[in-house]
Amino acid sequence: MASREGQGGGAIISPRISCNAGYEKAYIDLAFLLARHGRLLEAEKELEKVLIINAHNMQALTAQGMVLTRLDERDKAIADFRRVIELAPDSGDAHMNLGIALADQGELQGALSEFSEAVRMAPNDSAPHYNRGRVLFDLAGLMKRSRTGTAIARALELGMHTIPRND
Repeated sequence: MASREGQGGGAIISPRISCNAGYEKAYIDLAFLLARHGRLLEAEKELEKVLIINAHNMQALTAQGMVLTRLDERDKAIADFRRVIELAPDSGDAHMNLGIALADQGELQGALSEFSEAVRMAPNDSAPHYNRGRVLFDLAGLMKRSRTGTAIARALELGMHTIPRND
């Protein structure tokens, strides 16, 4: 059975799904649809249902992190992205998502570390290289404007040595 729900725009069919592990994908798909239509709070609720069923569902944790980022609940989003990395430490995408959230939060050194890890895991993927370069550029600008440039210079130095070179 389905019910029609409207919120500030168009109506979307929202299936009534019992809390059943077999429906995890349906909750996630519904959350993506709701988020695409700007219904972020409803999307977050659907993702919470998945995480009640399976707290280790990496797709739901990642999607929830993205929704929370759009809701400006960055601390919660960062916690979700960190949880994904705990579950899949070799996921370059997880490190990218955390890096983006940290950069948005202004935590450039942490972002640099995550982007560097993503580059290490996927050296042929241009996105981690681009994001890492942007953070290095921002840190270099801060270093020029800051009296505490020594700490930032050290972070840059460490960040530049975390990537294996193919000479």
